Amino acid sequence: KNLPSISKAPHYQITTRSISGLQWMNTYNHTICTQTVLNSPSISSILSSATGVLFFIGTNSVRSMPALRIIQQVGAIVNMIRLNHHHIDHVDKITMAATFPCLKVSSRFPTIDLLLNNINLYNQQLQLLSRRLGFSFIDFHITPEHLHRDHLHLQRQYNNILHTTIVQYFGAIKAKQVKSPQSQHRSSKAITRRNKQRHEKLKEKQQQHTLTRALSSSWTIPDIKKHIKTLRNKICSNTFGH
Repeated sequence: KNLPSISKAPHYQITTRSISGLQWMNTYNHTICTQTVLNSPSISSILSSATGVLFFIGTNSVRSMPALRIIQQVGAIVNMIRLNHHHIDHVDKITMAATFPCLKVSSRFPTIDLLLNNINLYNQQLQLLSRRLGFSFIDFHITPEHLHRDHLHLQRQYNNILHTTIVQYFGAIKAKQVKSPQSQHRSSKAITRRNKQRHEKLKEKQQQHTLTRALSSSWTIPDIKKHIKTLRNKICSNTFGH
């Protein structure tokens, strides 16, 4: 909530949208459901031109719903994004963040142990889901010591952890994209030229390993075949003998 709405870097810009109380799903209030928010005109417009998206959702969900049920919702939302925004399809294009530890118990999880177990299960399953569906997973490594006295939000002095990690994360992705293999951008002529050079080098190596022998004019075709077979047997014998 305290992150800057716009963060500019030399080659990219990070746009942050903070929505109080946002959950992956809420059967009583659809306005704070992630799916509803993503389909809203304002957010859909941002996604249509975005090169990637990072979801930082979870605390409100894990306090009110079992982890495995939440994971089903996350998977459905990932598929929905890829269906509606075809350009956001690479593993680096969608990132889900592990949720923070939370010590504010709820009616669903009335003890801290039950709540933390649900949070840990959610984060574990989210990481497994990222491998199965092919999206990225990031952990901000927030501990209970970073939490405000409400046991739910971060203390203000630790907000820089989020901002710095997010900027570094997207910076690393952008740098990796810049350093991606240039072969994808080569022209057909360049590819043909490269393949021809490889063919010439292979031909040269084959010539280096070609043996020539003078044969008597009295040799018949069967004699030549028999001689070649004898040479092959000797080569195989020497090879496996070592």
